Amino acid sequence: MNKKNIILILVALVVVLVGGYFAIDALTGSEGSTTMEETNDFVAMVNGEGILKSDFNTQFASALASLQSQGVDTTSAEFLAQLNTQVLDDLINTKLVEQGIKASGLSATQEEVDAEVASVTTQLGGEEALSTQLANNNLTMEQFLSNITNQLTIQKYLRSNIDSSSVEVTEEEIVALYEQATTAQQQEVPPLEDVRDQVEQQIRADKEQALVNAFIAELRADADIEIIETTEDEMEAGDAMEEETEG
Repeated sequence: MNKKNIILILVALVVVLVGGYFAIDALTGSEGSTTMEETNDFVAMVNGEGILKSDFNTQFASALASLQSQGVDTTSAEFLAQLNTQVLDDLINTKLVEQGIKASGLSATQEEVDAEVASVTTQLGGEEALSTQLANNNLTMEQFLSNITNQLTIQKYLRSNIDSSSVEVTEEEIVALYEQATTAQQQEVPPLEDVRDQVEQQIRADKEQALVNAFIAELRADADIEIIETTEDEMEAGDAMEEETEG
């Protein structure tokens, strides 16, 4: 088993508000004010701005399909209700961050975007590999650049509001996570020294994510959030998708 595989074993996916560069960015959705006559098109209102029902449906279907592809049992009504809540919460969190960014006036510079594009291109193995990755994810270069800009802007906004300088990783924590991973695996895993950096990075990322979660909780506490309607239609759509998968 190589280092890449051990990373997949040790690292739980850390999702910070929106997907990666090769996903359709949540911040590129609809914007602007809404009127009372338009609220039937929304599942929630956040400080007077609506979250479109169509955006919720897209995110819900994407999350459901992703979980199903991983072999997760998505057949129970309880599970679908939990997924419904999680997707809606994520969209609300994203809207709050979007509003915070607008209020702050922060944005990624062209130099920062160019540097990140160059870094991603190098990591993938060159421009041809980047083009292939974009094609596989049905993304244009324009969308890719927009995703990078938005992600870098989010990072800048979070850094301006969260002090992660106090985050430390102890040797005890590294050993504990490694032992937890090795105990859970039936396959042989590399020695700790071979994957120490990856383990430490994951622990640090988890702690930083906890700081992000606390900051988002503060934003939610100060926000005017209204859930307009339950999303039974979407859960029924999930049942239909499940039946199609089984069929």
